[in-house]
Amino acid sequence: MREILGKLARIVTVALAAVLAFRPIDDFDTWWHLAAGRWIAGHGAVPSTDTLSHTVRDHRWINLEWAYEVVIYLLHSLGGPVLLSVAAAVGFTLAVWLLLRLVQPHLGDAGGAILSLLVLLVMQDRFTVRPEMVSFPLLVGLLSVLEFARTREGRGLWLLVPLMVIWVNVHGLFIIGVFAILCALSGAKPHSASLRDQAPESAHRMAKTPMMKSP
Repeated sequence: MREILGKLARIVTVALAAVLAFRPIDDFDTWWHLAAGRWIAGHGAVPSTDTLSHTVRDHRWINLEWAYEVVIYLLHSLGGPVLLSVAAAVGFTLAVWLLLRLVQPHLGDAGGAILSLLVLLVMQDRFTVRPEMVSFPLLVGLLSVLEFARTREGRGLWLLVPLMVIWVNVHGLFIIGVFAILCALSGAKPHSASLRDQAPESAHRMAKTPMMKSP
């Protein structure tokens, strides 16, 4: 009976995330990102100066979200606002599902569901078509990779490289990923052959290489 209730709690949590995350576009920044994505797709380059603002036109612009903007522009071209809302719902729901998988072994079904529900209620205010729809699942995915590596002698650390390469080109919150990696390395046991043993070859590169990918 407890196992059934645990599975039901997980299903309800994920379903609630999907319901809360599927909403119409209600953020003005979405249209800015779409306009930037249209410019990048049309010119085949990432602008180095602000081409959209009236008040600061031609000021220097380091656009860390260019890849996200191109993707949502293409999605909007294919399916309009509805497809963007669906994509956002998928991204946020994926983040909650990954969080459940991450905490369930430590807190159990009920504890994992409760924690995930609390996180869901806190972050649902950001459930809109913004870069967070990519950043949230990337963050939980990164934490999941670190947890897997911690318990598997460092295996799977290479996955952090593509995760960070993607993240650094879609949202400025990638810095949280760098911080998480550094925390994992500093917290690794000196005598274990897990994260710390592979730091010189992989984790150190993860923290620095992706930053060079962003224009």
